[in-house]
Amino acid sequence: MAAYPGTSAHGVGLALDFEQDATVGPFDWGQPGSVWLTQNSSKYGFYNPFSYGTTDESYHFQFE
Repeated sequence: MAAYPGTSAHGVGLALDFEQDATVGPFDWGQPGSVWLTQNSSKYGFYNPFSYGTTDESYHFQFE
């Protein structure tokens, strides 16, 4: 599932997704990058509209 071209908040810098895959990286849940992002995203105007572990994009942060 994807947004229509030109309508994604990602394409204009208003959203970001952090890494979440089979290998453990610095931005996987509980790793230093995701901990920092969760604790500091609101300082930069970002929020996570989905709770961790939901079927939605729990790795997605949106600009307010």
